Parts: sequence; C-alpha cells; structure tokens
Amino acid sequence: MLCKLDDLIHTHPGETWAQALERFSKLCRVDLLEYDDDDEKIVVNLSEIYDEGELYELMPPLAEDEILTYERQHGLVIPAPLRHVLLQTEVPQIYMARYDHGRYGERRVLDFYHSDEPHLFPNVKTLLEALAYNYGPYFSDEELDTAEREALNQRFFAFAARSNDDHAWTYLLFDREGHFGEYEFETENYPRSLARIRDLLVNGLTETDFDAFMCRQIDILMTYILQYNEVID
Repeated sequence: MLCKLDDLIHTHPGETWAQALERFSKLCRVDLLEYDDDDEKIVVNLSEIYDEGELYELMPPLAEDEILTYERQHGLVIPAPLRHVLLQTEVPQIYMARYDHGRYGERRVLDFYHSDEPHLFPNVKTLLEALAYNYGPYFSDEELDTAEREALNQRFFAFAARSNDDHAWTYLLFDREGHFGEYEFETENYPRSLARIRDLLVNGLTETDFDAFMCRQIDILMTYILQYNEVID
C-alpha cells in the first residue's frame, strides 16, 4: 500500500482524536510512503519498522467506579471529553520502533496512565506524581518549595505522557476548570524545567479543545518516529 506523507502526518480540519488515531494506525500499516523533496518524489519502504511488533496497542476502557473513586479522592471532576475517552474507548499505548529492531523494547512514546491494577498504577496522576514515577522525587524535593508543591498537586493532573527523547517527557495535563495543556521536563536541564514549572503556576493551562490538543500530539509522534528512523528530516 502506498500513501502520501502529507495525508498522514498533518491534522485535517475538524478532525477528532479518534480520526487522528486512525491516521496513526494507517501509518503503522502502510508499506510505501511517498513525499516530495526539492521537487523530487521520494518513496521509502516502511515495512522494516514494524517487522517485530505493532507500534501501538489498545488498553481496555476504565470502569466508571475507578473514575469516581479518583474524583472523590481529589475533589475534582475529570473534564468531559477526557472522561469519555477513558470510559468508552480503548486508549492507545504507542511504542517507539526503529529499522531492523521492530518495537524498540517496551519504550512507550505515548503512555496513557492505565493499568488493569489501578491501585498499583493510578490512571490519572498529579503532575508531581507523574514526575516522580519517571524520575523519582529529587526534582520536586530539591527544586520546589512547599507552596509550589502544594499548588502543583492541587491544580494540575497528568493523564498521559509523551516521550521526546531519552532525556525528556512531555506530560499531558488537565486542570480543575477543564483546560488542557502540557509540561515538558528535561532531565539534563533542571533550570529550564524549573522555569517551565513556574510559568505553568503563573499562566496555567489554556487549551479547551481536547480533540485539537490530542490531534497535535499524534502529529508530533508520527513526525518523531519518522525522523528517528531517518525517513524524513
């Protein structure tokens, strides 16, 4: 099957999150990908990337009592579009792959916080819980004061994380008012990570369109996987 690059890696007007995921699944099934490079048509074979495993798997929906328990514990209501996804659709765990290696170990590049054992691995985390899950508590304990930690835990909740590279994650967040946004943490640049935390505390989250927000995450992931495999620049 031959597909054009521009048809797959860019959000279409009015596209929903489910439609963006279907674009991603199409990329996982395509054999030949065509794109223009300085007016020359280039066709690359993608089949090697997927030789040893799918790039994604779907986790089952959550039970409503899991959502209600979390909401009671934190005194919040999960925004309706995210709640709908968690309760009524299978959420994707998207993996890295590279030529000649198939799925790149078990490294997820989009990780929805999901488990069949939610008491061991909560489906939603406070931002600081999410950071501690990936990197331990050092950043929070050493770089933030008590007021900052309390504000972050009260205001921002992570429902998924996107891997930028081996040294950075972007956390996908919502707040109590139903806004969405992201926070990038770099393990090798604490000053920049701290500046982003303080900017988040001052300016908060601003996105209200969940579909547009998540379509953009899929676009970023597809571009990242293709660049990682040196398919595109």
